[in-house]
Amino acid sequence: MPDNSSSSTAATSAHTYPPSSATTSTPAEPSQYVAPSRSVARSMVSFLMAQWSLLLMAILILLAYYFPHIGMTGGTLRAEYTVSWACVGLIFLVAGLSLAPDQLLKGLPHWKAHFVANTFSLLFVPALMFGFATAGRTANLDFYIMAGMVITGCLPTGISNNVTCTINAGGSGELASIEVVLGAIIGTFLTPLIVEMFLTPRVGWEAAAPGSHAGVTEIYIRMAKQLSATLFAPLILGLAIQVVFPKATAWTRKNMHLGKQATIFTMLCVWHNFCNAFTSGAFTTASHATIIYLCFINISLYLLLTALIFAIVRLPSLTTSAAAWWRMSKKDTIALCFCGPGKGVALGAPLLAILYANVSLNHQAKMALALLIYNGEQIACTQLMVPLLRHWARDEIHKKNDDAALPRRSAVDSGVVEAGLTTVVEVPVGRGPTEAKNGGGFENWNVHSDAGSTR
Repeated sequence: MPDNSSSSTAATSAHTYPPSSATTSTPAEPSQYVAPSRSVARSMVSFLMAQWSLLLMAILILLAYYFPHIGMTGGTLRAEYTVSWACVGLIFLVAGLSLAPDQLLKGLPHWKAHFVANTFSLLFVPALMFGFATAGRTANLDFYIMAGMVITGCLPTGISNNVTCTINAGGSGELASIEVVLGAIIGTFLTPLIVEMFLTPRVGWEAAAPGSHAGVTEIYIRMAKQLSATLFAPLILGLAIQVVFPKATAWTRKNMHLGKQATIFTMLCVWHNFCNAFTSGAFTTASHATIIYLCFINISLYLLLTALIFAIVRLPSLTTSAAAWWRMSKKDTIALCFCGPGKGVALGAPLLAILYANVSLNHQAKMALALLIYNGEQIACTQLMVPLLRHWARDEIHKKNDDAALPRRSAVDSGVVEAGLTTVVEVPVGRGPTEAKNGGGFENWNVHSDAGSTR
């Protein structure tokens, strides 16, 4: 009688089963394996390369320190023309080529946002700066640097940083676009009057009064000459080119890296002002207490004003019908948080030079020093605010199923950063991240698609 157990065992042994995926491991392909140390090094290198604008700024500041005569006013490059005129004009030409005209029109009726942004930029910020500058002057801190604090508060809002940060944080791109345009136009004409209102002889600021005691008429004449050529004409020209040649403009914006070019032009404006500061001895003649006070007040006021705007436009603790009518969307709130307290060098530095064209280079450089430090701390703060605000607004973006907004604002999750700002990464809702598309600077201004509601 045959042994059934033996035959069954033999048959089972003879039959070959496919290896189980749970018990069998496939060796990793060499191309897929990256040593941990090499991966960390590669990530660090990628991060540093992404911060190219900050590295460029550091290099330009070092060059300004060792070779200030090249970029100073009246120096080798005649930067008062090549930078203050040519570079600023190119910056606003790129802005005109990047801002979508239809989106500007969409944001125009949002009067509540315009009221908040311009009230904070041209009233609250100057008033607070004036109070702290007066306190610093009373404490015998450097007079002209304290005056520069007041002037910085009176300047219009920034351009590129506000729009780029708004889009990357998931905010309303069209609202940010119209706010920076309105701020540049309104602020340009109101800044001389606001500066004259605060820096008056009646409160001890006679030495810092604009226009050399000749009134603001001379200032407006200089503004009409310079800003019409460097601000309004390039901006209008860029918008007109978009309307007439939309496809060619889109191709140029993408392939000519206009955003990076505009960032470089802005860095040159910073470099020019640092050359003047080092040449005139603005750093060496100012006390350490003055610089520390300036840095502390600037960053504190920026964060305070951002928090105030957030609280005012959201009214989180009120549930009345009036509060519901006033309360703005999260996307609009993000745009206002960046545009309200923001100040820019591209427009601010030329305006300051126009206001104090007859002032010595040393005093003018000290006044500009307040703007440079405020702008630098502002950029550092926005770097922290972008991911926080984007996370806060995520639920609103999902509720509206805005497929054109969230994909272009999800670079924080992918950890891709360029030019000190999060790059644009296509991440369709409900899918995994796809290939990153580097934007940076003005290239992220492509708000032709629906960038958010302005209600």
